[in-house]
Amino acid sequence: MKPSVYKSLQLLWSDLTRGNTYKNLHTPSPEIISKRKKIEKELSNILEKSNSDFTLREIQDIIYNETEMDDFHRIIRMFDAGLPYELENVIETINDA
Repeated sequence: MKPSVYKSLQLLWSDLTRGNTYKNLHTPSPEIISKRKKIEKELSNILEKSNSDFTLREIQDIIYNETEMDDFHRIIRMFDAGLPYELENVIETINDA
C-alpha cells in the first residue's frame, strides 16, 4: 500500500492497541489526581466560608466548558464578597483549577 494518511493512522492505532496501551491514555497520573483533590477541597472550603449558593459541580462545569474570558470572570463573581485579600486567594485557586 502506498504511503498515506490512512495508512499512518492505521499503523498508529495498531501500535497503540498492542498490549492494551490505549487503555491508559486517559488515566491521569497520581500527581494530577492529588492536585485535583487538593484544589477541589480548597474550592469547597471557599464555598462554605462564603455561604455560597453555588456548588463545586457548577464551578467544575464552568471550568471544563470554558470558552471565553467571561466564564472566568463569572466564577470570580461567585466568590466576590468585597474583601480584596480573600479575592486574591480565590483567583489563585481558580487559576490552579
